Amino acid sequence: MQTINELLDIAKDKNDISSDRQLGLALGTGNLTRYRRGHEIPSDTTAIRLAELCKMKPEVVISICHAAKAKTAEESSVWNHMYKMAISAAVGGVILSGGVSVMPANTGAAEAPTMAQAANYNGVRSVYYVK
Repeated sequence: MQTINELLDIAKDKNDISSDRQLGLALGTGNLTRYRRGHEIPSDTTAIRLAELCKMKPEVVISICHAAKAKTAEESSVWNHMYKMAISAAVGGVILSGGVSVMPANTGAAEAPTMAQAANYNGVRSVYYVK
């Protein structure tokens, strides 16, 4: 998983931006020092704009930002899992364009899983063919 600093550098490289000041203006946030030093984590709105500049899926960048601000190991584990799911979905999108969709298996659960259950998700998937 990339760090926020790596994402900022990717955005600069992909957009021929030479300074953090210019990138901050492109993101609409101004000074990036607080992100670079870890004093602040980009908001979801800023993460979406950062994803656009990095040419990445927004859910990937959002999960990286949330993992960075996680206060417990359980939260971090869940956001790392969400990152992996977002990466899998990006790959699944490629498959979908070929007529196959990779979807999470139906567990039959009547309610949303707890954070601990989500962190222990085994990654089993079902394949659905789309016509």
